[in-house]
Parts: sequence; C-alpha cells; structure tokens
Amino acid sequence: MSPLEEILKANTPLSIKEFMELALTHEAHGYYILQKPIGDEGDFTTAPEVSQMFGELIGLWAVNIWEQMGRPKVFKWVELGPGRGTLLKDALRITSQISEFRDALWFSCVEVNPYFRELQEGILKQFQNDNKGKLFIQNRHAKLVSGSRNRGMNNLEPSPELSTLFYTSWQDCFHDLKKDDTPFVMIANEFLDTLPIHQYVHKDQEWYERHVVFQNNEWGFEDLKSEVDKHNIIPTLEGDPENKVFEICLEAQDLIQSLSKILTTKTGAVLLLDYGYKEGHGESLQALHKGNPVSPLSHIGMADLTAHVDFGALKKIAPTANGPVTQSEFLHNLGIVEWKEKLRSKSTLPMNASLEAQYHRLTHPLQMGHLFKVMALTSPQIQPLGF
Repeated sequence: MSPLEEILKANTPLSIKEFMELALTHEAHGYYILQKPIGDEGDFTTAPEVSQMFGELIGLWAVNIWEQMGRPKVFKWVELGPGRGTLLKDALRITSQISEFRDALWFSCVEVNPYFRELQEGILKQFQNDNKGKLFIQNRHAKLVSGSRNRGMNNLEPSPELSTLFYTSWQDCFHDLKKDDTPFVMIANEFLDTLPIHQYVHKDQEWYERHVVFQNNEWGFEDLKSEVDKHNIIPTLEGDPENKVFEICLEAQDLIQSLSKILTTKTGAVLLLDYGYKEGHGESLQALHKGNPVSPLSHIGMADLTAHVDFGALKKIAPTANGPVTQSEFLHNLGIVEWKEKLRSKSTLPMNASLEAQYHRLTHPLQMGHLFKVMALTSPQIQPLGF
C-alpha cells in the first residue's frame, strides 16, 4: 500500500469530496503534485494539445475583449490550470503580433504541479526574450506569506518588465485580483472538472452521502446517512429522486459566485471550457490511468479523477452568463473553419490532413464538439464573441 493510500485508509470513511482532495492534491503524494498528466506520456489530452487552432482562437477572443475594454495599457491574463502551457503559448504566438496588446500584458497562473509551473515559466520567459523584455516571476504558494503580496497595479503604465504571479489556489488568486482595478481576462480550460464533488443518493425516503471506505482489505464505496439541505445543495429534484445519484460541486459554485461578485466592481471577462452537461443528474466520477478508464478506487494517486461539470447549476448562480454552448458551436462562431483554411493555405499536404483531423476532433459531435461546453462571465459592458 502506497503512502497516500495509508493516509486515506487512516481517515476513512471519506466523502467523495475528501477522497478527491487527498488523492489529487495532497501536498506530498497527490496526483496533480507528482504526476505529469497531460500529453502523449500522460493520462489525458486537452483541446490545446489537440491543435494550435484552439489556443490561437482563444487568444484572438481575448484580444477582442481587450478592445472592448478600450485597449487598456495594463491588462491581466489569468489562467486557471494552464498545465503544459500549450494554450498560453499558442495564444501568445498569435496575439504578440499586436504590439499594444503584447506590451499591456501581466500574467497570473494558478497551478499546483511544480513541473508544469516550470514549463509555464519557461514559456513566459521565452515570450519576453522574443519581445526584448525582462521577466519578473514571483512564485506564490497557498501557504506562503509574502510581504510583496500586493504590488499596487492601479494606474500603472506599461513596463519592459513582465509581472507574473504563480498561485497554487484559485482563492489566493482571486484575493489578489480584487485588490485593484486592473482589467483582466481569465481562461479556465478543463479546470472545473478537477474540483472535488459530493455524491448524494436518495433511497428508502432517506438521503445518504457516498463515501470511500477500506473494508476486508479492499477499497469500496458506502452510502452513509446524511443531513441534506435540499434547497441549497440539491439544485433540482424533478420527478422521483429514489435511487438516483446527485453530484454537487460546491467549490465550483463558490468559484462562480466569487467571479460574479468580482465582475460587479472590475472590468473583466472569464471563459470557462469543460466537459459537462446543461441539465440532468447522475454519476459521472471517473478515473483515467495511462489514457484508459479505470475504477476511481484503483491506481490511487496514479490516476486522474474528474467529474462532469454541471453547467446548469452554475448558470443558476450566474444567470446573466453567456452560454453554456457546445464547444463546436463556440469554435465555429469564432471562425475555426476560416482559421483552418488560412493555416491550410500556408501548409504542406501532410499538415493539411493533420489540420482536418484536428478540426474533426475539436468540433465533431461524437468527439469533443458536444461533450465540451463553454460559458463566459463578463462585466455588463462586454459582449464576448462565440455565443
């Protein structure tokens, strides 16, 4: 039994939320701390890894937001869970051609994986080297108390120095984001699905919460009686709930509430892209190990654990949000077909075939096109493209 499993075993029974938190982000043994989950050698592939078109279109989306803001001289790019930094790299490659936008950029990244933070730092250093600037990187960990926490960005002019803050929790990032009036754009691609969920089951006229237990020398699930506030926790109970599973991600709801509050006082736009559903309920907790589906209770600490995002519940918290729409609809509205043809005109025949395959995977209903949804939260004066 691994050290992580020993820790889990000592704390059983664990709610699904507690199990996910420890398995994914335990400070010494968590999956997102120790593993390299994204890419050919990882357990899954995200849309930015599929095609450069994805990150490039997101970058152009951000430029449009910046223009609607009045082309501010200081502008913050915030990314939640940048992973290998592929989206960031592709977005910067295309947007750096717009010198005013490039020179206005400040960066914040929320990333718990030390290896990925190094990759992201390298991408930003290269970006600055390419543009003859200097790079200031300040690592900000969730438990680190720093005297330079507030850099006072009000009314700043562009600087040859690029400020980049790294956080290990979105809560710390949001805390700093609220401190000044700097306009911002925030990108969260496949971030919400990593946040821990509760699972509730209704049977025999009683509510139970699903837990992870260790009994008879093996891992298993057990439903334990639970007090459930149906008005605040269960978003909808249409029909007979008997023997149905309800998944609730309170952290995602907190994140959306926090963003909605920030956007009442700050100029900004938030783009959320993830796999999930607009309505309904059911059990979606899943695990991937070396690219293959496995039981969430096997390969603990070695497998990615995620759950589908309930966009319907998030929309109720932020009713003025744009979307959710399918990823296919969003990318087509941004002009992915025209962008693909532009790339094709400059490519070789093998590359043209590759572009078609990438386009198919990103947009086809049976690939990522319909499973993935997109939602945007913005300040009232901003009308985001793609919806």
